[in-house]
Amino acid sequence: MATVDEAVQVALAHHRSGELRQAEQIYRQILAADPRHAGAMHLLGLVALQVGRPELAVEWITRAIRVDGFQAAFHTALGEAYRALGKLADAQACYEQVLRIQPDVADTHNTLGAIRQARSHLVEAKACYQRALALNPEHVSAQANLASVLEREGDRATAAYYLERALAASPENAEGRFLRGTMWLSEGRFAEGWREFEQRANCHCTPQRHFRQPRWDGSPLGSKTLLLYSEYGMGDVLHFIRYAPLVQARSPAARVLVEVQRGLLPLLKASGFSNVVARDEAGDGFDVQLPLMSLPAVFETTLESVPSAIPYLSADGVRIAEWRRRLSGMGGFNVGVHWQGSVSYASDRERSFALSCLAPLAEVPGVQLISLQKGAGSEQMAVDSVGFSVLTFPDLDESGGAFMDTAALMANLDLVITCDSAPGHLAGALGVPVWIALAVAPDWRWMLERRDSPWYPTVSLFRQNTLGDWSDVFRRMAIELASKAAEKNSLPSGSSGR
Repeated sequence: MATVDEAVQVALAHHRSGELRQAEQIYRQILAADPRHAGAMHLLGLVALQVGRPELAVEWITRAIRVDGFQAAFHTALGEAYRALGKLADAQACYEQVLRIQPDVADTHNTLGAIRQARSHLVEAKACYQRALALNPEHVSAQANLASVLEREGDRATAAYYLERALAASPENAEGRFLRGTMWLSEGRFAEGWREFEQRANCHCTPQRHFRQPRWDGSPLGSKTLLLYSEYGMGDVLHFIRYAPLVQARSPAARVLVEVQRGLLPLLKASGFSNVVARDEAGDGFDVQLPLMSLPAVFETTLESVPSAIPYLSADGVRIAEWRRRLSGMGGFNVGVHWQGSVSYASDRERSFALSCLAPLAEVPGVQLISLQKGAGSEQMAVDSVGFSVLTFPDLDESGGAFMDTAALMANLDLVITCDSAPGHLAGALGVPVWIALAVAPDWRWMLERRDSPWYPTVSLFRQNTLGDWSDVFRRMAIELASKAAEKNSLPSGSSGR
């Protein structure tokens, strides 16, 4: 009869060969014979991770740690299970424990840095990457990761140095190439940038989609059906949906379906995009497919050829009239404000700002701030916490679909001020004047140094000078806002300052 150690070796052989069911069966037999066999618990946790059951992995690996908490591999596996569940604070605690057990492992410092970076703790992440490189100066992933932090801090020259080192050692590193692509796009180097931007499909940050249909390469479609699909958030859909009519114009006989978040269907259909469907509604009824954000590469978009015919979205006329009625009698200069993007976005901590940052705008005579904020961030609107008034409409977008009321309300405002999130794209696509507050190193689409945007003619960009410091941004906004409010308030009754 095989000993427990022999059974473990047999199970491991199955495990390494990808025969997970056989491995799991033996691990369970081992635990039946020895209920405190921490190694079998840990390995069952790894099987659970591999088959997409991170919650079960947490259960098994936690049991292993209760038996033997001094195994670095156990805490590493638990950290990976928490990462798979999106519980980054728990994952960070696991990797910090790994370093207490084994303090000088470059891979561990690098992974801990990636977790801290995902939580927007850039200073701590950078220290982790620097420690990893001190232990192993040729650590490719740490070089690429350090480059990404430096880029977000605005140190593009040093970021480029580490990025090129990483890519010289590993030319096909997807994360590194994607970062290089976004850096090139932000510099206006669109021809090279779009090519590298396609590497996002191979990055951990991109949700993976698998189709039996081939990827569209831009060739004539004839009468085929093309599925364009969203990859990330609603803001990206609002930004890139402008390309769908261009595809249709290139292949008039084709059927062009655009798969988007279900909540966006009413807004897009009201704007004339009739062939939009919610995820999985397209079924299998298409011939070729492509991510919506790959269309700029297909169309070989340059700075001069950015499709910027605005507006390409429109608000519902009945709702516009209703919001005009609700705002009637207010007078003054009405400014819609939005300060908090989705907290699930990796760089949200840099791009979003506190409601209290808007205090200089609230002090401008004749200005009324009106909240466009929903969900996370709304809790900041308690008057006693910010010291100024913001008009709120609790029923905003409560019926009819995402942004249906927001779009109609925007159509009745003098100005929208927002962080870099979906409402900025909505306002820009509607042709509404919008000021976007940007971090030191914002998303690539806002490029570098510009006050305007080739994507949206009605956008004005206000950039940080120092990472994390919004005070100068809103001081400059307040000066310009005072001028605009005074101009409108000096116009004869019935005139518009827009």
